[in-house]
Amino acid sequence: MKVVLQKYINDFIHDNSNRRWVIMPGLREVGKTTLMAQIYQDLCSKFSNQELHMAYISVDVLKTLNFNLLDVIEAYERILGAQLFQIDKPIFLFIDEIQMESDWALKLKTIHDQNSNLFILCTGSASTYLQLDAHTAGRRASIERLYPLNFTEYQMIAYNKLPIKGLKDKLLTSIYYAQSTEQVYQKLKDLEPLYHRAWQRYDLNNIYTYMTEGTMPFAINLAKYKFQQAVLDNIDKVLVDDLVTDKRFNFNHRSISKIRRLIYFLADSSSTPSLRTLSSNLEVPTALVSDMLEALVVAEVLIRIPAYGRNSINIKAPARYQFMSSAIRDAYSSLSSKSSTTITRQGNLLEDIAGLHYYREFISKRKASLTYLYTKKDLGYCDFILKILNNHQIALEFGLGQKDIHQVRTTMKNMKCDYGVMFSRSPLQLYEAENIINIPLPYFFLV
Repeated sequence: MKVVLQKYINDFIHDNSNRRWVIMPGLREVGKTTLMAQIYQDLCSKFSNQELHMAYISVDVLKTLNFNLLDVIEAYERILGAQLFQIDKPIFLFIDEIQMESDWALKLKTIHDQNSNLFILCTGSASTYLQLDAHTAGRRASIERLYPLNFTEYQMIAYNKLPIKGLKDKLLTSIYYAQSTEQVYQKLKDLEPLYHRAWQRYDLNNIYTYMTEGTMPFAINLAKYKFQQAVLDNIDKVLVDDLVTDKRFNFNHRSISKIRRLIYFLADSSSTPSLRTLSSNLEVPTALVSDMLEALVVAEVLIRIPAYGRNSINIKAPARYQFMSSAIRDAYSSLSSKSSTTITRQGNLLEDIAGLHYYREFISKRKASLTYLYTKKDLGYCDFILKILNNHQIALEFGLGQKDIHQVRTTMKNMKCDYGVMFSRSPLQLYEAENIINIPLPYFFLV
């Protein structure tokens, strides 16, 4: 993301782009404030006050002091000795926690339109507001979401180990855009030298730590029990500060206790509970449960994965929910009174990591859809179905241990998938007759 933001700024400075308003939403504590501060400091080190103007504004501090954004803009203009529209050199406004400002999008739109020399970068911890109000900005603003870390990003931040350039894209293309598993197999064999080079840099033992903690960058300097408490506190802030005040939902503080219970229930569940089941467990109407789940998806706490099939099936069948950060599931399930085996809990975390991966790389970019096969009885279907460009369909199965091809074969037989992919501890193996391939799990963590 830092590279993406730097490109916006460099293009603006060198007159190569009119994209001069960037909104960076995302889950709380994924590193938005830190990243923006680094961008600001980089500019400070490269340019003087004679070359450009910069202001860094934290809206949560403004609210504590009982000021608003326009108060600060007016004060900044007095410091500059001119109004923003009169200044003929580049001006950068870095604004953190923008969702705390009322009518923020309209105010920024007005400021943005005053001067073509003005560049705005703003972040917000509550994507509920950001995604709602960004439409007010029309085509002026570019939205760049910041997600929890993938494994190679975690390695960069925690251990200063850079990924092998281009390997991720080569693996993505090889695994998901092939014509058959025979082609996948051959491409992965060609990439084996780079794969082994990558894992000479990384430690396989870091995979479990990554699944429990490493998706959130602030975990790196904290003991696990402190990190888990910080995760719980962070989600409480999402519930109390973001969802209660979201105009689209009619939540009150009594609703928040129910949402907490909902998160606990989902964190300790390996199944896909229906709205009726959740309603019964939480003792609230199904309509309220539906609103709670939608709110958690909009706030990017959960990822919604619909059931496979026609629209009528999607509506009737319960959606499956994965946590945007597996660390959230781990923190809540660690406090749950329910007991589950270590392998079951790790399997749930792995499915969250998979959900994050497909959301980041495909769904959010509108390159593909991700669904699961819903049945009232367990018929042995695989974890996910990835449909790329509305026609290329892949059956996907994940496992931390050894896997056989039964679930993928059953899914492909019933759903007419182009091919099937398993990620497991088993070695790279092609099942040519079934058009199924098993890929060692460490390959997956490199994408």
